[in-house]
Amino acid sequence: MKQDAVDRRECIRLDYRVSVELQWLDHDEVVIPAEMVDVSVYGMRVKIASKDCQALHCSENYRLRIILPGQGSRLIIDDLRSRVIRVEDCFIGLHFNEPLDWFLLFNVYKAKQLRG
Repeated sequence: MKQDAVDRRECIRLDYRVSVELQWLDHDEVVIPAEMVDVSVYGMRVKIASKDCQALHCSENYRLRIILPGQGSRLIIDDLRSRVIRVEDCFIGLHFNEPLDWFLLFNVYKAKQLRG
């Protein structure tokens, strides 16, 4: 299902802001902090600091960690493999290697954010 007539994506994107960490598959010691802007079953868009943006290139493979805060605990989606498909200013488009099994959780957490 598309969000609007000019959208080429085949699925819904959910606006959701949460902390994300990017890590090159070849360099485990390098972790780039980011903020997720939106997410779908197949990818996400993140915002990163301008100093880190220059180091990212399309087609590079990354391991992602998504951190969902709770009230007394947090949920971490870890080892999510993806590749960079777009770099625009400080916004990075990522495509997941496999569909995101946990996408429905974002709908639950989004409703919780709106209530809280």
